[in-house]
Amino acid sequence: MLACFVPSQVPFGRRFHTVLEMIDIFYQKVASDKFRPIFTKGDLAECVLKGQKGAILFVEGAHALEESLVQLRTWFRLGVRGMTLTWNHGNALASGNHSRNLTDEQIRALIANDGANRLDVCRLLYRIGEAQGLDR
Repeated sequence: MLACFVPSQVPFGRRFHTVLEMIDIFYQKVASDKFRPIFTKGDLAECVLKGQKGAILFVEGAHALEESLVQLRTWFRLGVRGMTLTWNHGNALASGNHSRNLTDEQIRALIANDGANRLDVCRLLYRIGEAQGLDR
């Protein structure tokens, strides 16, 4: 797994672009026939069976989304397959350090109404949160 992390001092308006730059570096300097991007379970299984090296692109913290699910879909299309909702600080999708940003109803509406439920990553994160009681 290769994580894209944007420090909190990167200003709003530059965070999404910073992740794009990291993704570009991955494809320009790391991804190759010897170290391939992993997009699906099948890609992972194939790497393991063939003894190849690969990486799953991951973003640490939804703050880098800058409150846009369009940007989440863009990352997904570029190969990002995982994201933590917070790192240390709260953001538009999740709380950090005992703060509360959105109500559970707002989060459900955001996921359902924006069409992001088509992305397995969002559904999975939401279900894990429900199962662990994180929606309370």
